[in-house]
Parts: sequence; C-alpha cells; structure tokens
Amino acid sequence: MSVAVDTGNSPKHWNEFLKALEVNGLERPSMCVLTHWHWDHVLGISAAGVPAAACRMTQLHLQEMCAWSDEEKKAFYDSNIYAQAEYPSWEEIKPSTADIVFDTTLSLDIGGVDVCLEHVQGPHSDDSVLVSVPSDGMLFAGDSSAGDFSTPNIAYDPVLLRMYTEKIESMYFRYFLHSHRQPLNRQETMEFLREAAERGYYIF
Repeated sequence: MSVAVDTGNSPKHWNEFLKALEVNGLERPSMCVLTHWHWDHVLGISAAGVPAAACRMTQLHLQEMCAWSDEEKKAFYDSNIYAQAEYPSWEEIKPSTADIVFDTTLSLDIGGVDVCLEHVQGPHSDDSVLVSVPSDGMLFAGDSSAGDFSTPNIAYDPVLLRMYTEKIESMYFRYFLHSHRQPLNRQETMEFLREAAERGYYIF
C-alpha cells in the first residue's frame, strides 16, 4: 500500500506521475491525500481512481468548485495562463470531491508505516494539511509555508505565520517538503520561516 500526496493539476498531470512511478519501479498509490484545495493540487482527482482524503475545510472548497457554473469555469480558465497550458479548453476541467473527510487529524497505516494528516492554521490557505511520516522524518507541507497568493506580493499574515512557525517547530521532522521548492532540512526550514517573518512576503 502507498499514498500519493496531492493529485496534480489535471488528469494528464496525474498520469504523468503514474508513469514516473512505473519507470522507477514504484507501486501505484492505493489512495491519495490532499494538502489544500488549490486547483494545481486537486484537479487530478477525477483520474486518480483511488480514494482521496481531505480535511473538512478542503472538502467544502471542493464542493464549491464542483458547483462552478460554465461561466465561472470559463472565467477561471481565461484568467489563468497555467490552466490554459494544462487544458485544451475549459470544458475539460472536472473538479471532484474527496471520499474520506476528517476534521482535524487522520492517521493511516500503510503496511506498518504511519502517515499522519493534520489540518493546521497557516498563512497560505485556511485548509492547509500537513502530512508527516514520523518513522522517516518526512514532513510533506504542500504550499502551507507560502504566503497568500491573493495579495499583490504574496504577503504573509504575521499572526498566521507565527502560529504556523510554532506548529512546525513543535513537530518532529528531518526533511520538509514544500510542493514548489527544493526539500529543506530542519534547520533550513526554521531559517526559511524566520526570514519569511522578517521579509513579510513569500519568494520562490
């Protein structure tokens, strides 16, 4: 049994992920977990073919996406160059919801390996979920350490960033994996968060 963290931004993206697993001799995931609702992390669900787990807040966002009218879906597509690069047309965008929903935490046992999911307060999204594998010292953070992309300079809310930093510091991990950055060790992670607080906005 194995678990995928997020499903990518489209069925095409998900299938590319499966191909990479095959090339590297790794088994296909038997389920997937979602770190937050943003489109580039969840729109591959429709092609996953396995159960998806999400926190209740993420599920609410996914339900809102599923209720998009054609006009809303087209407006999203027309305003997003990355979606346009991924989909030939807006009609092919097919949001979906999770199969397993939890409130705050969810523990999974995948062949004797514990995987822990926790919904946390974070500066990037109100539904941020951390996925930790304590036995390996791995912490999959999604985009949770990023700023708010709805602001002009991807700004950090200082209160949320402080709460998030305290949470991260309280956890055991050796490697911190952000979805769009290189992995960091524990010291590098805490330095990154301290610098983020001083700077006030996110940088790639």
